[in-house]
Amino acid sequence: MFNLRKDSLLWAVLFVIFYILSFYPFNLYFLAPVSFFILFLFMENCDSKVFLKGILLFYPFYAFHTFWILHLKTDPGVEKYLIFGLLLLPLYLSLYPAIFLVFSRKYIKNPVSILFIPSLWVLLEYIKSIGPLGFPWMNLYYSQLENTSFISLASLGGPYFISFLILMLGYFLFMIFKKHSQKYLFWTFVVISLLVLTGNIMRFKLKNLYHVERIKIAVLQPNILPRNIYDPREWLSTRDSLIYLAEKIRDDSVDLIVLSESAIPGYFRYSFRAHKLMDQISRITGASILFGTQDKRKENGKYRIFNTAMLFEKGQITDQYDKHHLVPFGEWLPYQDRLPGPLKNINLGWGDFSPGKIKPITFKSHKLGILICFESIFPEISRKLAEMGAEVLFVITNDGWFGRSIGPLEHFEMARLRAVETGRYVVRSAKTGVSAIIDPNGRVIKEIPLFVKGTLVYSVPLIKGKTIYARTGDMIVIFSFLIVLVFLVYNNLYTVKERRHN
Repeated sequence: MFNLRKDSLLWAVLFVIFYILSFYPFNLYFLAPVSFFILFLFMENCDSKVFLKGILLFYPFYAFHTFWILHLKTDPGVEKYLIFGLLLLPLYLSLYPAIFLVFSRKYIKNPVSILFIPSLWVLLEYIKSIGPLGFPWMNLYYSQLENTSFISLASLGGPYFISFLILMLGYFLFMIFKKHSQKYLFWTFVVISLLVLTGNIMRFKLKNLYHVERIKIAVLQPNILPRNIYDPREWLSTRDSLIYLAEKIRDDSVDLIVLSESAIPGYFRYSFRAHKLMDQISRITGASILFGTQDKRKENGKYRIFNTAMLFEKGQITDQYDKHHLVPFGEWLPYQDRLPGPLKNINLGWGDFSPGKIKPITFKSHKLGILICFESIFPEISRKLAEMGAEVLFVITNDGWFGRSIGPLEHFEMARLRAVETGRYVVRSAKTGVSAIIDPNGRVIKEIPLFVKGTLVYSVPLIKGKTIYARTGDMIVIFSFLIVLVFLVYNNLYTVKERRHN
């Protein structure tokens, strides 16, 4: 199609296969730098239509990891649009690595690219992941979740630091292959050894972050599938299932019960029967309850709707957190206020939620960080909560919308990295699973599988110490921006000087 050389086509096919195998569910993490080594070999022989080829290389990967869109349970009139979402989302996500190929191909053999190429990838990955349309789903750093020595480095430099190192190792392999130089082989060995050593040191430090207290929590997973429209059977199933699960932990003396996002259908604040249910569960267990619901409040003279986590103690709401990062085209229409009049009224099934502010909630003088569903894939939110003093992180979600697809499982896997970055235990409560306890090294201590009704009881340590990443943030992104800026400016000036000289 593009008149590729046979070896270039081979590199392209191998890259796609190896890159997919690097991530969940295959978890062959060692193939991540190898796949970029192969990508660099492909780039070396790629002399035309680089941008388009970049899209074709990464589209299969993103299509594989967003195929769960087709499983979304939504209104019948909206289902026909899901196929467009599946086609367009991988295309949009592939634009960023395609841009990476365009700008890095020219300098692939320049030794200085050992910093430029990883920096360029990190910068583009970061841009893809921030803002109202940010979507860091299956970013490169998630390929290392099972690499225990390596992933611990996220507590030092954050997730983008992991991406930077993968690209650097891939480039080392490329230079060893092209130059047949013992120097690059030596430095590759040195870098890998230092990374493994540092990673193990960080794992040890994560085990010893300061904590003196624990709270005993119970996660209730009722395994109730969500309905698209109001259905009395959903409420009855929810009530019966939660009471049944509460009875099972009656004698466990828990401090806090954790329910999922949308645990209570409708608006809890205005529901007498919902208050009655929470009172009943609280009497059975003697515990406070953290749960997800919707809230409607008047702010600045206008009623607004929020996706909310509420803390229920002694018959009343004592604190709450309103979801900050809403799902674009799901919970709201991005930039709706800037659209022309008629377009503001178009709705293809998204909600009309308002964003809240990032803040911990207080429980018995302790600060708890809440991440509602989509928020758990954004490292900056959990880092901000840890920086604000959150001693433990709670992820509440309702992934039943995506059925038995890979989506809920990948969503669960991503929460593991939030634990490592912040050095906090993560308690995950999902309405249909996966619910789990995750330690600061990203290890799953306990879990309730997908589509299983059950309870999970655990005394969670409250951690006050902060990781380096929690204190300093994404410094690697700032470093990468400066490297890319200096490199491009210098090469541009050098090119102009060469032209004048000739």
